[in-house]
Amino acid sequence: MKSGFTLLEVLLALAILSGVSLVVIRAIGDGMVQIGDSAWKDRAVRLGRMQIIKLSRGNGKMGLRGTFAPDYPDISWQAAVSRMEDIPGRKLELTVKEGPREVLLEQIVIP
Repeated sequence: MKSGFTLLEVLLALAILSGVSLVVIRAIGDGMVQIGDSAWKDRAVRLGRMQIIKLSRGNGKMGLRGTFAPDYPDISWQAAVSRMEDIPGRKLELTVKEGPREVLLEQIVIP
């Protein structure tokens, strides 16, 4: 009796292997996209926090929009200040944008 695999067994093994390979490659690709998005959000939050500190210390001398040039000229920010009804103070909202992506940061400033 001859030992070995039939052509059908080899083709079935290749089909299973390619199916598993496709799933693994897709999972790795999705993971890379999520890592890139997470890195952008981290950078945007850090830049936004820095800008909130500058705005809080500026006593109204700064504008309510701008960019993070020269380091990040493609990333822009826009701030809005509103009064709070329930407690004394103001709410500072800062939006950090780069293309279609954006992050909103809020801070309550109590005198």
